[in-house]
Amino acid sequence: MGAFILYLFETCLCLSILFLVYLISFRKETYFNLNRFYLLGIMFISLVLPIVHLSFSISSNPSIHESVSEIGKIRSYYADIISMTEQEFSYLPYVNYESAIFEDNESVDSGLNNTNLAYTKNDNNITNNSFLKGMHLSLAKIILLIYLLGVIFFLFRLLFLTRWLFLTIRSNTHKKFKGYEIILLNKEIPPFSFLKYIFINKETANFHEYEQIIAHELVHVNQRHSFDLLVANGLTVFMWFNPLAWQLQKAIKTTHEYIADSKVVSQGYELFDYQSLLLRQLVGIPSIGLVNNLNLLFIKKRIIMMTKKKSGFASKMKALLIIPAALVAFILFANLTLKSPALNFTNYNTTKSSNLEGIWKNNSKTTYGKLLLFKGSNLSILEHEKSVNVVDLSILVNEKEFVILNGKQKQGVLKYEIENNKLKIWWNENEFSVYSKTKYSNSAEALIPKKFKDISLPLMQESKILDKTQLIYNIYVYPDKYYVEDEECNLAKLKECIQKRVSKFNVLDKMFATSRLYIDKSTNMESVYNLLQILRKLQLYKIGFATIPKGDISKLQYHYSALPQKLPPLEKDGAKLMEIEKIKDRLIILKPSSDIKKTGSEFESFIVKHPDYIASLQYNNTTKYGEYLAIIDMTFNVLYKLRDQYSFEKHGMKYLDLPKNLQKKIRKKYPMRVSQTNLDDE
Repeated sequence: MGAFILYLFETCLCLSILFLVYLISFRKETYFNLNRFYLLGIMFISLVLPIVHLSFSISSNPSIHESVSEIGKIRSYYADIISMTEQEFSYLPYVNYESAIFEDNESVDSGLNNTNLAYTKNDNNITNNSFLKGMHLSLAKIILLIYLLGVIFFLFRLLFLTRWLFLTIRSNTHKKFKGYEIILLNKEIPPFSFLKYIFINKETANFHEYEQIIAHELVHVNQRHSFDLLVANGLTVFMWFNPLAWQLQKAIKTTHEYIADSKVVSQGYELFDYQSLLLRQLVGIPSIGLVNNLNLLFIKKRIIMMTKKKSGFASKMKALLIIPAALVAFILFANLTLKSPALNFTNYNTTKSSNLEGIWKNNSKTTYGKLLLFKGSNLSILEHEKSVNVVDLSILVNEKEFVILNGKQKQGVLKYEIENNKLKIWWNENEFSVYSKTKYSNSAEALIPKKFKDISLPLMQESKILDKTQLIYNIYVYPDKYYVEDEECNLAKLKECIQKRVSKFNVLDKMFATSRLYIDKSTNMESVYNLLQILRKLQLYKIGFATIPKGDISKLQYHYSALPQKLPPLEKDGAKLMEIEKIKDRLIILKPSSDIKKTGSEFESFIVKHPDYIASLQYNNTTKYGEYLAIIDMTFNVLYKLRDQYSFEKHGMKYLDLPKNLQKKIRKKYPMRVSQTNLDDE
C-alpha cells in the first residue's frame, strides 16, 4: 500500500519535472511534431521510470559514491514522509513458528505397536516464541480509498464520453469522402474528429469553406491524434489528482491543433480565409474533451501561432534540453545500483549495502548473536546456539552502520565494521561480536559438529520446531556406530551412553527429555530400529527425527527442526495373528514406496471410508531410513489435511488454530492410529 503511494508520488513528480521543461522551453516554439512526441514520451517515461531497476559495475570511486548517496537522500526525504502513512508498531520482532508437541495416540485394540506422530501450533503468547503484529495507521488506507474513488469517477466519465461518441456514430447519417467517414450531425456542434470519423454539422457541410474544415480534420485522422488523446485521458484517470497531468492533456490537444493548422496552410489554402473561418466558428459552443475540434482553443492563440516566424536554429537548440531533463529524471527516479568491489550504492535511498548476503557465524560463546542471516534488506539473528529464538529486523545498510527500521521509520542504529570476511557489530557502546562469513545455507549446517557434517538429512514437509531446547540431546546414527553428543558408542554400549547423558537432566525433567536423532537418509533401518528399542527400554519415549523442512521455517531454526514421534511402551508390543484377523477390514498396510504421492492418496481415501482405521507401517532391516521417514511424514500430512477440512466445515478455521477442547473433538473424528512393525524382528 505504501509502496503504491510512493510509486504514484514519483510518477507525478517525474511527469511534473519533464512537463515544466516543456512549459518553460518548448511551448511557444513552432517545431510542433517534436513537441507532440516529447509530450507523449513524458507520459510513458513517468509511468515506467519509477519501476525500472538497473545495475552497473563501477570501480571504487569516492566521488561517485558520494554523489549517488546525496541523490538517495533526496528520495529518502519524501519516502520517509510517505512511509509515515503506513507505520507498524510491534514488540521485538521474533520469528513465529509452530512447535512440536506429542499428541496422545488413541488406544488400538489389536495390540499392534502403537506409535503416535503429532504436532500442534505453539500458541503461547510470549515474545520469545512469537511477535505481536502492531496496528497500522489508517492514513494510507484513507489516501488509497480517496484515490480509487477518483479513479472510478473519472474512468466512468471517460467511458460515458466514449459511449456517447459511438452512439453518435451509430445514430447519424454517414457520408463517404476520399475513403473517410463523415458523420453529419443535426446538433449545433463545432466540427471535430475521432479515430477515422469526421463529425460535422449538416449546415456547415453547405459552406464554401467546407473543404478547409475537412482538410483540417483529415490531419487529425491521418496522424492518429485520437490515440494520443486516449492515452492522455487514460493518464488523467490514473493521475487525476495532479493538475499538471490535466495541463499536459490540454497541451497535447493544443499541439494537435497547431499541427493541423500548419498542414492546412501548407496545402495552399489562403491564410486570411482560413483564419476568417476560425473566427466564424461558433466560439461560444463548448469543446468536447476526448476529440479534436476547431473550437478547442482560443482562436487568437492559434492565429498568432500561424503567423509566427518559424523557430530558427537557436530556438531549435533548445531541444537539446531534452537530454539533461531526461538524464535528471533517470537518475532521480530509476532505481539504480552501482556495484563496486566493496559496497553496493543505490540512488533510491541512502543505503550503501555491502556484500553481506548469507550466513555469518560468531565463534565466541560469550557474546550475543550466534548466527546472522542477511537476505536483501532483512537481518535475522539467532540469539544463542541452544535456542530457536530468531529476531527478524528490517535494515538499511549504510557505510558504517545498520539502520533498524520499524516499517519505514528509524528505530535504532547498530555500528559495524567489515574487513575481508570478518564482520564486527557493536550491540551497545561497549559490547561487540565478531562474525566470520560462511558458505552454509542454514543453521543445521552451521551448528552441527564438523565430524557429523557428512550426515545428509531427509527433506520433510511436516517438520516442526523442537523448542524445549534445554530438554533435548542429540544422537548421531551410523551403520556401525553411534554418538551420544560427542561420545562414540557401539551398539553394546549404547544403552549405557544414553543413560549417562540423560542422568544430567533434573529427575523431574527426565520424563520430558527428547532424543533428537541425526540419521543419514541412506542409512538402513536396522541401525535405527536397534536404537529405538533401547530408548523404549529406557522409557525415553519422546524422539525427534532431525530433518530439513520444506515448510515456511526460518533458515536459522533448522538446527531444531524435526519430525516428532512418541514411542510406545514395551508392554504394548506384539500383535497376535488372531487379533489382526479381527480388524483386517479396517487395517491398511503402509510400506515404504518410491511413489509416496500415490501412497498418500490411498491412505487418505481409506481413512475417509474407514474412520475407525488402523494403519500398520511395515518395513525391514534393509529399508532406507529416508523412505521410512517419508511414510511417517505422509501420515502427518494426510491426517492434518483431513482435520483442517473438517475444522473449516465446522468452525471456519484451521484445526491447529482451534482451542484445545475443539481440537480434541476433531481428533476423535480423525484420530492418529499408526503402528510400526519391523518384519525382520524375531
